[in-house]
Amino acid sequence: MVPTEAEFVAYVARKQERGEVPRDFDGYSEALERWAHARQVGDAWVVEIHAGLDCRLDRGYSQEAYYSTKLGRRFHDVGVELEHPLAIEAKAGGTNAEHALLQLRKDRELLERDGTMLWLVRDMGKMPPAVRGRMDELREIYPDTFIVREITDANAGEVFEELRELLRSKELEHWSERERTLADDLALAEEDPAAAQTQRAALSEELALVRAQRAEIQHDLVAVVDQRAERAARSRPIGLAARIAEQRATQLPGQYAQGLSYVARVARGTRSRDAGLER
Repeated sequence: MVPTEAEFVAYVARKQERGEVPRDFDGYSEALERWAHARQVGDAWVVEIHAGLDCRLDRGYSQEAYYSTKLGRRFHDVGVELEHPLAIEAKAGGTNAEHALLQLRKDRELLERDGTMLWLVRDMGKMPPAVRGRMDELREIYPDTFIVREITDANAGEVFEELRELLRSKELEHWSERERTLADDLALAEEDPAAAQTQRAALSEELALVRAQRAEIQHDLVAVVDQRAERAARSRPIGLAARIAEQRATQLPGQYAQGLSYVARVARGTRSRDAGLER
């Protein structure tokens, strides 16, 4: 991607204003190419997460959702409007440590407001150590609401099922409470002679829609719970460990790949011995 002369001049001016040394024209062009590729990879990862978690628009989900914090707006890749903040940060590869740490500081404020934050990472090894350390700290402080998962080709199905159960449970709480509120409002309106017929009709119509949504979410929750039970019955955890180790072994330098291949062989051997004992 080759920038125009005006774009390059504007870039140099921004750098100099911040007291930073700008790249030359060729260096800036190469950086633009890398940034564009990273954006494409990141966008594809968000789409995969959106589909894998069944984040539906009619249930309030949106991309590029944001919440206000004392540190400024916190933009998330996926979010949903419930009583409390619920948002997803998708990391497809490496990330700028300073930027990610600021995101985590903003998430800390949202967690203190009873929010639920999901960080879904494609390759945890590419995350800066300071960011991994801060994520570990937040997981200890908020074990039920700050959730970090590394998602690989080997474990994607299992992790998506786990998180779909979490999201459907949160949605069910929200829509069930909305249903109760509307039912109470409708009952009061029907007892009030001064309440207009149009008001009662509007409440009745909205209540019917909310009940249908709640019933559908409840059905989806039961389905994903059943899926997780079936998966647990089909496979043992050691089998998953072997598949992840084998996958990573194909992506790492030789000395590391050999170590992971050994882990995979040990895992397979343990599974075979366990199966023999079961027989």
